[in-house]
Amino acid sequence: SGFETKSGNCMTFIGIGVERIECQTIGKHDHATVLKEGGAFTNCIINHIYELMCSGEEMLANQYFDVFLKELDKTLSLKKATVSLTKEEAFARKIKNYLDNNLLEKISIQSLADHFYCSPSSLFHTFKKIEGVTIIEYLQDKRLELAKHFLRTGNRNIADICIDVGFSSTQFFYSYFLKKEKVTPNEYRRLHKN
Repeated sequence: SGFETKSGNCMTFIGIGVERIECQTIGKHDHATVLKEGGAFTNCIINHIYELMCSGEEMLANQYFDVFLKELDKTLSLKKATVSLTKEEAFARKIKNYLDNNLLEKISIQSLADHFYCSPSSLFHTFKKIEGVTIIEYLQDKRLELAKHFLRTGNRNIADICIDVGFSSTQFFYSYFLKKEKVTPNEYRRLHKN
């Protein structure tokens, strides 16, 4: 959004946006563009309103001031949304770090919620929103990566690898592996053995 004034041979346009503010003064023979951010933006607007007041254009100055306040309110609302998103991202990162450090442990949504002093629902929805996968999917994918490493680098029994990396059943491990990798663990080992 923006607004403009005409004064003599010049026209001033001030566009207000979240990422940048653009002030242009276009004269008969020249054109200049100045980008303003933060305090510089506020000064640009206030100076323009002040100039209008001094030149007797109070009604126009009041209109500018109304637009300025509305845009400022929008900007502050967007910043608040960004701050809360950042808190959610930080929370999701804490959950991921905990999961990564306790990958081989038996972890449930309830035990995580107890650890982080929050409801299971809040924990589940925040993680899914930020990471795009559920906590269980994240855990299974991390465990699968670890199992793939062991399959590539060693000769251990597949059932032992399955249990060692935290899968609760060999049958589920085989079906999950096939679903994600499109090959069985045995085929994967043959194809990727170092």
